[in-house]
Amino acid sequence: MRFPDSVIPIGKSTKFARSVVARSVLNAVESQREIDFSISLRMRNFSELQARIQRGEVVPRAELASKYLPDPADYAKVVDWLAASGFTMKLPDKNYTTIFARGSVAKIEEVFGVTFSRVATSDGEFTSAVTAPALPTDQGLPLEAVLAINGLQPHLRAHAKLSQSSLAQAVSQPIPGNPGFLAPVDISTAYNAPTGLTGTGQTIAIIIDAIPTSSDLNAFWTICGSSQQLSNFTVVNVAGGPTTAGALNLDLPEATLDVEWAGAIASGAAIRLYAIPSLSSNDIQTACVQILNDLPTVPTLNQVSISFGNAESQWAASSIQASAQTMAQLAAEGVTVFVASGDGGSNPNTDGTNGYNPANPLEVEYPASDPSVTGVGGTALSLNQDGSVATETAWGNSGGGISTVFTRPSWQIGSGVPAAPASGSAMRCVPDIAAVAANSGTLQSASGGMVVAQLESTFIILNGTAQSFGGTSLSCPV
Repeated sequence: MRFPDSVIPIGKSTKFARSVVARSVLNAVESQREIDFSISLRMRNFSELQARIQRGEVVPRAELASKYLPDPADYAKVVDWLAASGFTMKLPDKNYTTIFARGSVAKIEEVFGVTFSRVATSDGEFTSAVTAPALPTDQGLPLEAVLAINGLQPHLRAHAKLSQSSLAQAVSQPIPGNPGFLAPVDISTAYNAPTGLTGTGQTIAIIIDAIPTSSDLNAFWTICGSSQQLSNFTVVNVAGGPTTAGALNLDLPEATLDVEWAGAIASGAAIRLYAIPSLSSNDIQTACVQILNDLPTVPTLNQVSISFGNAESQWAASSIQASAQTMAQLAAEGVTVFVASGDGGSNPNTDGTNGYNPANPLEVEYPASDPSVTGVGGTALSLNQDGSVATETAWGNSGGGISTVFTRPSWQIGSGVPAAPASGSAMRCVPDIAAVAANSGTLQSASGGMVVAQLESTFIILNGTAQSFGGTSLSCPV
């Protein structure tokens, strides 16, 4: 039984999707390289569960298991078959939904009847599947229960939603307590956040593929006057990496921003960073399942921050469906997942670069488009000298639009929400909420009857220095 929706066809390079087959024949090293993959089982009564989630219900774990989760016996059959086929079993899923495994490319080609090639993208060159995988029909596998086979195209990956501005955009008259930039306390004050709500007793999970250094975190919280402590910060290693804080990684600024700002905004909250090897769909799914597994022992984990994504068209269809099941399980257990809507406007780049191109198709990004998460867009926020809001407008780069995958949830129907099209059903709108994202704007103050225009930026401490970063990567942890 073949699963065509588990891969995206790879064709010639276009201005919309630049992934091409660089070489069809693998060498011996490439064939023996091991990769992680997963098989996801179909949940029962999923539409019923989604309706309950949309009503804001929290479903007890026992009821989730009895009504909605896959049959544990089906899970066991797939696990046994994979192990007997020579694969190494990885993270167990306590919800019996996703089976994680590892094996060589050659073994995967043999067992799943799939072909791998070297695929070139803007992120580099990868060994990826170029044909759809299949499962045998004579091994007693619960084929009708299998939803997806994921992870066979590691070139498909999300990207952090981060934008950087020049240090020249610092405020010329620094707000006390920070080096010429807006600090978390300024944002909290602007949004009238009650000072007594510090996040004490809560745990925030952050998923990213890098680990910030303790020295940067401590410096940021100290400069900002935050009472957040390193003792509240925990790194959970997922699927083998990364293991070193501050290691050379393009997403180190993202990891640093997420932890520094979430930790300072919620100065009493515990922060658990789920550090994954990459932003591939399989690694992201592994982190989400690890969070689900951890909930019984970390009952204060009630929110997750995800500051990455990619255009819906750049995920295999069944990969989105498998992820949607996991997001729904988190929501059903009372966990709110916040996801950056993207920095590519309504026409995000699909070649791995951050930004937009008006020539690209209208498209929203996943996982922000998932109806079980809260998609977080961005604003351009300008403050008066006393810290009050001068203006706040939609940030033009903020990702947004209408999903082509998910139908409109019940809570997005009503006054002020775009009506359904003349033909067809209404689809999910993105984002749901928005907060400061643009990391430069206009600061106004009265001085001798004159209005003085200044530039303001949000900042992080990265490698010991203040650097200005923003984007929906900022609004999401905020």
